[in-house]
Amino acid sequence: MPRSSPSRHRSLPRDSADSPRAVAVYLLQLRPLLTEAIALRRGLVRGIGRLLAAANEGHSLGVALAAGRVGGEHVGPFRQVQRGIGRLAPPPSCARCHRAVVGWLEAQIAACELLVEVRRSGALARLPETQWRLADGREQGRRFNAEYARLVADLRARVDAARRRRRHPGRPRALAAA
Repeated sequence: MPRSSPSRHRSLPRDSADSPRAVAVYLLQLRPLLTEAIALRRGLVRGIGRLLAAANEGHSLGVALAAGRVGGEHVGPFRQVQRGIGRLAPPPSCARCHRAVVGWLEAQIAACELLVEVRRSGALARLPETQWRLADGREQGRRFNAEYARLVADLRARVDAARRRRRHPGRPRALAAA
């Protein structure tokens, strides 16, 4: 399917699954879930930093136990956010954005699960793998940010075009947009 353009959306009915309203509702529903997930990630990253520092100091048993605690404290809340995002119904134009945020969450959850595994196995050598999982998440985060910015810019353009049409209802569309 060709990329979305403001002219393509003008013909969409107001209640279309891909209407400006549907996109705005999706983004508004996504925002509090993302805010929560970002706060969780900050705590996770801080915890991993402390674990890596303690591992470098040679506190292996304490680090293994703490790894399980850090992972266990974060995995449940991340899964709760994941379930919330899974309940959203993204409009078709938001599908790439939605996939990116789901991928970002999966990377955070994978890092947490790895920390729990480190506690179970005691394999501290696997601790740096959490950083790789978070790096995967950063890539998904970049994709999300780019898609989100695209959606917001497209939404603004669509809203501005609708406002111009309302201000000049008698003018032909080609002239109203000029």
